[in-house]
Amino acid sequence: MVPIYWKGCHRHMETWFYGGLILLLTPPSDDPIVAERREKLLQTCFEFYEKLAQVCVPNALHKLRILQGQRAANEKQMMETVTFFEEAISSASEHGFIQFKALANELLSRYWYDNGREVYAIPHMSEALGGYTNWGGHYRIQILKKKFANLVLKPTNSFFSSSMVMTCHEMDAMSLIQTIETISQEDKMNLPKFLFKMMKIALQNAGATRGVLLADVDHPTSSGSINELSVVAEGTDAEIMVETVMAIPLSKYTNCPSELLRYVQNNKETVVITNCMTDTKFKEDPYFSSHPNVKSVMAVPMVKRNIFKGCIYLENDLTTDAFTDRLMGTIQLLCSQIAYSLESDKYVALIESESKTRAIARDLEFSKIQLEEFIDVLCHELRNPLNGVCGNQESLQISILKLKKSLNQSGVGAETWKELDEYLDGIRISSDHLKDIIDNVLTMSYIKHGKTQMKGVAFSPLSVAHEVHSMFYVKAKERNLQFLVQSPEDAPRDQVIVK
Repeated sequence: MVPIYWKGCHRHMETWFYGGLILLLTPPSDDPIVAERREKLLQTCFEFYEKLAQVCVPNALHKLRILQGQRAANEKQMMETVTFFEEAISSASEHGFIQFKALANELLSRYWYDNGREVYAIPHMSEALGGYTNWGGHYRIQILKKKFANLVLKPTNSFFSSSMVMTCHEMDAMSLIQTIETISQEDKMNLPKFLFKMMKIALQNAGATRGVLLADVDHPTSSGSINELSVVAEGTDAEIMVETVMAIPLSKYTNCPSELLRYVQNNKETVVITNCMTDTKFKEDPYFSSHPNVKSVMAVPMVKRNIFKGCIYLENDLTTDAFTDRLMGTIQLLCSQIAYSLESDKYVALIESESKTRAIARDLEFSKIQLEEFIDVLCHELRNPLNGVCGNQESLQISILKLKKSLNQSGVGAETWKELDEYLDGIRISSDHLKDIIDNVLTMSYIKHGKTQMKGVAFSPLSVAHEVHSMFYVKAKERNLQFLVQSPEDAPRDQVIVK
């Protein structure tokens, strides 16, 4: 009888899981037709388990994470591999699937072993053997002990066996993994803080004197938006500045080697310059000629599924050969975690939110510029009629003086002429004050655009007080108020200069 596999039943689930795992563990065929069929089967497998994991976490999540972990391992995504397998181990352990916990440990141990990290492979192989023992998989245990004999811990009278001694490199990497996992759990909803801590870890682990973290950022334009590599964090171990909303595009940032970073972006490969003085590949980069104190640099890309997400640039101005292969591996691991985290749903939502904030900030900046331009134009337009008022006031004053002379014998009292003079002074001072305000606004605009310079101007404080009195004298008189100007005897009578 031919078995019938109903969709969603146990045998259907197991068929897709083990079938997908076998496809992932088998090298892809050179035949394009076979390779295409393999990819379609894997796609169907992942879609099946992604849907199943949403409705049945205990039975499906650990299997989905095992498949995702093996796919990440095939794609050489170190941090994703570790994360997925650790989540598979945790889920299988929580829901009592000791055989899948053992399988996840075995696959993770194989991954570390294939990448030359036996010290990481040993504990996971030990966990796998213990799990298979409890499950009763004795034949599997025999196969693993035979194939990975050097990963099986042997009893020893010494507290430290030779296989358990970790080098400084291994201790640094293990500590880094633990730190990254902690940060991922604590700060997933705080992108600036997450980037700050990632930058801090990079600077401390690499021994760099300065670093810059760049990411692909959508910048709003008049016609939509443009994606550009931009600076989101920079600084030293003592002070790190993070700016995700107003990220500076690399094209407008001069404090790092842009040609080198463009090369990293285009080729998705790490660049290490051990001695900037003798390097020939990037010696034409303007940054190095303007910063001769930089002795060695390293730039590591952040790549997710072969898609460039950004990069970390580190430099050392104290010594050459500062960035060794050991340090490069540590920073590459860190970049893998950042790239993975930036693709999570929560971070994607945050990035989209900040992209909208950047658009709002751009609109506000544009509105500010338009308002300043409007004020400039308005002041120019006000100045023209005001010049007419000032001119007419001067002409009126001259005409009154002539009239005063011609009517000198007509019996018009001196009090009347004094009152006319006060009115004229009020008009003159008010119009001059308004003209000064307009001139000051235009002058501030010129200063902002670098078209003029500030300088000291001599003036008499007492004269300014009398001008204010003349401006408001008429209004005070209309309300039957007495407006007097009084000054202390030690007030400066001469002109002074304020700088």
